Amino acid sequence: MNCIRRLNFYPRSFKDICLNLLQKKVVESERQRMRKRIRSHLANDVWEHRDEPPKNWSQELPPNICSQYENSFLEDKAKKLKSGEETLSTPLDTITEESSWSCSIV
Repeated sequence: MNCIRRLNFYPRSFKDICLNLLQKKVVESERQRMRKRIRSHLANDVWEHRDEPPKNWSQELPPNICSQYENSFLEDKAKKLKSGEETLSTPLDTITEESSWSCSIV
């Protein structure tokens, strides 16, 4: 059964309360995850933090790397994006209410 249809079985106030609580839990867990990640990043004493990119940042790539890039999927995708033949999209762009996604409530 589609998640959206399943939510319609519950009274509106119950749905709002549950969705609000779930949203808060997801946001808080993401905050904790980011804090943990940043903490370990800042505690790293192996790498030096930079204020600006290196001077040779935009330098041409070595020939052996350029030859690997030729006729690759990345080169083809970059050409299509630059020409406007394709646009960037995410999997979330394709989700609609009528899509065949399903969920299970435990």
